[in-house]
Amino acid sequence: MTLPVQIITDHKNLEPFKATKDLRGRLARWAGFLSEFNFQLKYRPGKTNGKADILSRKDEHRPLGGGESRALLDPALFIAAIEPDEVLSDRICNAYLQDERLNHIIEALQKKDKVKNWSWNNRLLMFKNKIYVPNDNLICKDILASRHDNIAAGHPGQFRTLELVNRKYYWKSLKKTVTSYVSNCKSCIRNKHSNQLPPGLLNPIELPSRPWDHINCDLITGLPESEGFDTILTVVDHMSCMVHFIPTTSRASAVDVANLFVTYVWKLHGLPSKTISD
Repeated sequence: MTLPVQIITDHKNLEPFKATKDLRGRLARWAGFLSEFNFQLKYRPGKTNGKADILSRKDEHRPLGGGESRALLDPALFIAAIEPDEVLSDRICNAYLQDERLNHIIEALQKKDKVKNWSWNNRLLMFKNKIYVPNDNLICKDILASRHDNIAAGHPGQFRTLELVNRKYYWKSLKKTVTSYVSNCKSCIRNKHSNQLPPGLLNPIELPSRPWDHINCDLITGLPESEGFDTILTVVDHMSCMVHFIPTTSRASAVDVANLFVTYVWKLHGLPSKTISD
């Protein structure tokens, strides 16, 4: 009988590996493969296992080159992301002149009057210590582009984009604007993997065995009023495609629709076994 090979390791969690019975997935596959070998695992603390470290740290085994620290992104990208903010500040200042309400707030602040949540800082109007952006869709879009479309930003999701914008800027309906912008970003739509469940396959409606056994009901609403009616109830037979158009009103209740069905359809074709309606 051959003696087992003794494997000395400083990874203590491996010691009970062979004794563990309830293994699943990848560990179970490893256990099945290693069962063909006769070995024992023995734990030895790293500080007393120096000889093994010496073998893996010899100078001749050190790779030549590589491993040096280097910038993954060109610093110019970050400079380009900062520079537009100065241009945006000038545009924001000019946009203040078009808003009468903001002009009143600015005048009060310049007179050293206290206005709750508002402050004046180097030509910019601050709301809760963030630059207040007036109602200018083009400025808001450019701010969002600098925080979402920029290469250094990397097209983050809605929550991350909102956090990046809200660090410095604020405007009314900020969250709604960010959600709409990110949801309609063409690059994100093309390149990001969808986390939605795949849609199910379409199931065709089975063909009935006789006319008026399967029907479809729907209401056509919003029509011009004629003789007191502004809605049409449509009842379609799936087999013959015969249709009944029944005039009614948009105020018709479920009971009214049921009475129309009995009066105009049931008396002619009887009761169907299946009715499809939204």
